[in-house]
Amino acid sequence: MRSLNKKLGIASPKKKNSALEEKSPDKSYHLLLYEEGMLSLEETARWRLEGQSVLSGLEMQHCTFSPRINTNSRHIMREVGGGREEPLHLRYVAEQDASRLRRQQLTDQTQREACKELTLKPRTNGAGRSARELKGGIVEDMARREDQRLERQQKRAAEEERLNRQDETFTPNLHKPRVPDGAHWNGEIGRAHV
Repeated sequence: MRSLNKKLGIASPKKKNSALEEKSPDKSYHLLLYEEGMLSLEETARWRLEGQSVLSGLEMQHCTFSPRINTNSRHIMREVGGGREEPLHLRYVAEQDASRLRRQQLTDQTQREACKELTLKPRTNGAGRSARELKGGIVEDMARREDQRLERQQKRAAEEERLNRQDETFTPNLHKPRVPDGAHWNGEIGRAHV
């Protein structure tokens, strides 16, 4: 708390005398405690980073190896690669294209070999009539065939109806003459029963 008070420029509290009134700071005690905690966390993190950098510096003091390239290796590299090598992403694309081409060639070769074994030659029916020979064209032929199909369907429905009617024993007569108003069940008109 004292360090925070020093940073903020707040004087340390003096003992209270009833005669002297002390000025209170603008911030509450809880807020000052929170800020002091945050400052201590930042200071701890800074000390941790400094410690790590010191340790890594000590470890790096012992690393004194610096590789030297053999003159023969440089000579071989100049002969093989011309001293400059193509960037990795371009070499990768070139390798992918080459492997894709090899794969396609192998696929084509296997398909050709498989096709050599096939001996099936399709034959068409020579007895069928071509669309040009039909009278009126294809649309009229389709309409004619649809009409024939509907006729066959109606004939089948009528035949089924006829066969179903043979099995029926009762056929009601729904077209009886109408009974006049005022007529009774015994056939007398307008006469009341006593």
